[in-house]
Amino acid sequence: MSIPDHLITPLDWSAEALRHAKWAGQPARDRALIESKRYLATHELIERLRAELAQAREVLRSVEWTEMPAYYGTVTRCPLCGDLESEGHAPDCALSAALAAKGE
Repeated sequence: MSIPDHLITPLDWSAEALRHAKWAGQPARDRALIESKRYLATHELIERLRAELAQAREVLRSVEWTEMPAYYGTVTRCPLCGDLESEGHAPDCALSAALAAKGE
């Protein structure tokens, strides 16, 4: 008996959900198949989230420094902390923290 894919989701990992599932008493090979499908689904989710994170960081990098008018021309500043690009971000700059966050 094969397990329908709609019953195997990365969100359905709790022991309680397994106890109440129709297939909870299936042989070890079916449980191995379930775990294998869960692993693949989780791996695919992680890869998709990494790609989305990389895309979001690229968007943040594109707006990290903005040319702003100054009395003698223009200067390049961070739109959040206002510090000059040549000096770097302020220590408490949220944009800098988002770009530096470990999540990959």
